[in-house]
Amino acid sequence: MVSDLNAQAKKKIFTPQDFDALGRIERATLITSLAGIRSVHLIGTRGSHGDNLAIISSFSHLGSSPALFGFVIRPNGEVRRDTYENLKGNPFFTINSIQSDFIQRAHATSAKWPVDVSEFDACHLTQCVLDGVDAPAVYESDANLGLKKIREIEIPENGTILILAKLLFVSIAPQRLLNDMSVCAEGSLGGTSLTHYYDALKYNVLPYATIDVAKELIQDEKQ
Repeated sequence: MVSDLNAQAKKKIFTPQDFDALGRIERATLITSLAGIRSVHLIGTRGSHGDNLAIISSFSHLGSSPALFGFVIRPNGEVRRDTYENLKGNPFFTINSIQSDFIQRAHATSAKWPVDVSEFDACHLTQCVLDGVDAPAVYESDANLGLKKIREIEIPENGTILILAKLLFVSIAPQRLLNDMSVCAEGSLGGTSLTHYYDALKYNVLPYATIDVAKELIQDEKQ
């Protein structure tokens, strides 16, 4: 089945020229939203100036055996990057889920607080400790991960850095861990840009898609 997107008059079309014509904030908002809803987390790091907490939306699973995760970060430039500075000296960090009851405090960590001010104190979030992880975790979070940076991969096209890390420790609220060992995302928040947040709700659980199962699913949805 083939259709001409340009024939779909209800859709708004953007070209590279249109991107260039947008203002910096408009362009960033549009581009960061195109990937859809991404999970948002608080990342906790520790450095020479103390403990730091920041909100990120690029944390992603990269492999299960070994358990590897990664996220994208910008190095220091015109804007100070406390998370990256801390990780250069101390490879440990935590990833903490965000729930709706503290989203405003979590969002407040994105402000440019002075380097000697801990976001835990400034944003009234509670610090806790994960075994074997020399970085602060968030007590209010339903899920806390402890990780250690093992590699940086530079992306020359835009100057960003992919931080590759191994998983060391997991702490999950019992109601979030399902019988099949999957972690329920309901109650955690996602985002599409720097300011828009969405609540996660389970829509469906579908069977593993063998060819026969896939054909049944397709036929069922077409009816």
